[in-house]
Amino acid sequence: MPGTYSQILLHVVFSTKHREPWITADVAKGLYPYMGGIVRAENGVLYGVGGVEDHVHMYIRWRPDEALSNLMRKVKARSSK
Repeated sequence: MPGTYSQILLHVVFSTKHREPWITADVAKGLYPYMGGIVRAENGVLYGVGGVEDHVHMYIRWRPDEALSNLMRKVKARSSK
């Protein structure tokens, strides 16, 4: 029986506000797993996350039935608090 399979892999990069160096090593220890939880809660898969003091890289698999902009809005809003 034929079927359709979609796999969307994305490398997403976004920076802190005004590229301020807010992501210290201590902050990153809690921040990156938290961001992964947000992606999983939205039915995505986080393959990797990392970054430096002023920006974050995420390698994710995302679903074709939802806009990436909705996911990023949630990740950025929830992780900034």
